[in-house]
Amino acid sequence: MYSSDFSREDLVNRLRYLKPNKGFRSAYQYNNLTVMTMGYLEGKLTGLGWEGSIREEIFAPLGMSHSDLSVTDMEKTDDYALPYELKKDVVSKVPFHNIDAIGPAGAINSSVDDMSHCLIFQGASSQRQEAGRGSQEEQTHRPQDRHASLAPPCGLRRRVPKSGLRDPEGCAPGRRWSS
Repeated sequence: MYSSDFSREDLVNRLRYLKPNKGFRSAYQYNNLTVMTMGYLEGKLTGLGWEGSIREEIFAPLGMSHSDLSVTDMEKTDDYALPYELKKDVVSKVPFHNIDAIGPAGAINSSVDDMSHCLIFQGASSQRQEAGRGSQEEQTHRPQDRHASLAPPCGLRRRVPKSGLRDPEGCAPGRRWSS
């Protein structure tokens, strides 16, 4: 589905045909298609498309001039990393995987310098106030779903029920950078 010729809108419209593999509200399941749908809806509501919203609301205010939203755009630049894989002790270059249709679920390509702009912004309340955002950006430091809010911050380990073992992955990803 991700590498198909379907547009983002096509994928959103086809979601109704997916058969659930768990009962309603019986389990928490992450799905890239729901994240894509959220980006699609944001683009419709703003009139900018998801890509336009990211460029206007994140990249431009933070001065992220070496970030893009598509491997096609990235390949047009003069400096980017190439993908490789290791199979049977042989390292080989592999083609990029174009995920434009589900872009909101993970299509941002960025440089270390641009990512540092984002990290500095996240850590500097004065920059948040200068950008005129304040409380909206404070939300990025909090878990955004009820399941993540139940997990301990990363660095703390919880016991796995019945086994007595500690679960190193049992943390809320959204809480890794919380203060």
